[in-house]
Amino acid sequence: MLVEVKNLFISFGARPAVDGISFSIKAGERFGLIGESGSGKSLSALAICGLLPENAKQAGEILFNNMPLPKSEKQMANLRGNNIGMIFQEPMSALNPLMKAKAQIAESLKIHFSKNQILRRTQKLLKEVGLEIYHGERFPHQLSGGQRQRVMIAIALAAEPKLLICDEPTSALDLITQKTILNLLDEICNHRQMALLFISHDLGAVASLCENVGVLKSGKLVERSTSKEIFKNPKHDYTKILVNASKVIVPPLRELSTHTDLFVAENITKIFKQNSLFFLAKQQPVIAVDNVSFSIKTSQAVALVGPSGCGKSTLARMIVGLDKPSSGVFSLLNKTYGKKKYLERHLQREVSLVFQDPYNSFNPRHTIGISLSEPLRLNHSLTLEKKQKAVFEAVKSVGLSKDVLNRYPHQFSGGQRQRLAIARAIVSKPALIVLDEPVSALDVSIRGEVLDLLNHLRSQLGISYLLISHDLDMVQMVADKIMVMNEGKIVEMASPKEIFNNPKHQLTKDLLAARL
Repeated sequence: MLVEVKNLFISFGARPAVDGISFSIKAGERFGLIGESGSGKSLSALAICGLLPENAKQAGEILFNNMPLPKSEKQMANLRGNNIGMIFQEPMSALNPLMKAKAQIAESLKIHFSKNQILRRTQKLLKEVGLEIYHGERFPHQLSGGQRQRVMIAIALAAEPKLLICDEPTSALDLITQKTILNLLDEICNHRQMALLFISHDLGAVASLCENVGVLKSGKLVERSTSKEIFKNPKHDYTKILVNASKVIVPPLRELSTHTDLFVAENITKIFKQNSLFFLAKQQPVIAVDNVSFSIKTSQAVALVGPSGCGKSTLARMIVGLDKPSSGVFSLLNKTYGKKKYLERHLQREVSLVFQDPYNSFNPRHTIGISLSEPLRLNHSLTLEKKQKAVFEAVKSVGLSKDVLNRYPHQFSGGQRQRLAIARAIVSKPALIVLDEPVSALDVSIRGEVLDLLNHLRSQLGISYLLISHDLDMVQMVADKIMVMNEGKIVEMASPKEIFNNPKHQLTKDLLAARL
């Protein structure tokens, strides 16, 4: 066995976060770990790498190549470099924003190779993960999500490890890029005969890549079997819930009770000027959003899909007033806005945004209770008691208890933070909510609950949604209308039935073909 985990316990207090789990991975084997957010998947991976937080208490045994993990950090660092590579969940957070991509790849090679070898290996690694040499000269913010993930893979592969650990490597990627990354991992594992520990809440990704699968629930390994057996004939009740939750149930198309346009975007264009490093050099401006027009009716859910970098998030920022368009105007509740950089005060309560990255959207120094109550500060007609009641109801509606209000953002898992971000968006009961990848960080069991919640809220309160996503299955479950965006333009707009059964544009066909 390459890796053996025996009766592993990890705790941060009286209650264990990982509760006596045992599993093994053979050389060249691909093993998947699935389970809901907070089940202990990432902690188990960190334990194998020797990267648990200092306040974590660990018991049990982990063997690598039949030897216990070294207790010395210097020896453990050498083992991580030579034998274990890890791709973290959020590449933008894991990469150094002040270092070019090639320098970060080279940094992982310094203790193993000479200067000339480092240069050659860096170029070879860039090529192996599908990047050009010029990508290595760029900083993380100058790369797309898929390119940043490829840089992370190159860093993890730098010292030719025997085991590669991937912690949610495709959760923030569009479908086309996601499939490309999964194919890349498949190709690299085959080429190098490398073992893989693949952690994900995306059951389709796990099924397509892994031979064997373990299911974690509340820190316990409740089932382990082959991938085929787990997904076709699950034994444990929790595994059955996960598998059933991953199946797409398409609701019937709703009849809208009104034909009134709640929100209208007219000829929206956003142009970014590029700063040149040379005094006389001229660079072409970037057209992020190109003459986009659409409308959203009362209580309607409109989905905006497209590959990373096509302009979806830029459009969302303009709609909620975080940026202004270069040309064109918006209209919400028959009131025009968009000419000023910030949303006018009389409309601030009527539109909310759920950011793509919930961790960075919360103030780390504020408790969740303070963060959730911030949107209500604009409503001076509410008493303190009513504001507290609204916060309690919002937290309860996303499946959490009011006990979370005294905790801080870093004390929650990625999925829990995403639910709290949705709670903050709905606390003021706005007319329009813009959701930028609202379920990308959620496991399948919670995803279904959140989507049901979104449908319930718009039926009950008449809230309209603009859903920005790369998850076409999610879009199919919620949206009344789908818009496909490419290179800043809306290239196709139709009902879900038309989009899925008779797509017109080639990009739409590619997105549908990339579904796992």
